[in-house]
Amino acid sequence: MDARLPLPGPAEPYRDDLDLEVGRLLSEKQDPAKVVRWLVTNPDAGDEEELMYTLELALQEATTWQAAAQAAMETFYCRLAAENDYYR
Repeated sequence: MDARLPLPGPAEPYRDDLDLEVGRLLSEKQDPAKVVRWLVTNPDAGDEEELMYTLELALQEATTWQAAAQAAMETFYCRLAAENDYYR
């Protein structure tokens, strides 16, 4: 978030709120396995295996750290919007 990269789709107006959410997600109090599980259990998208494959592929195909960050943020935003109408 500090790099001020453009956010995916409709996420830009929520930049400050998303910055807080990302901070919570990346807190050292969080279990990384549970964070990944949360990311790939989007009730508005495919099944967990499909979402994990899609995210892994996007990260592997990213040619820069910015592209990888965009892929991760898109997954994060879609998952957050699935559980919180504020982001829709």
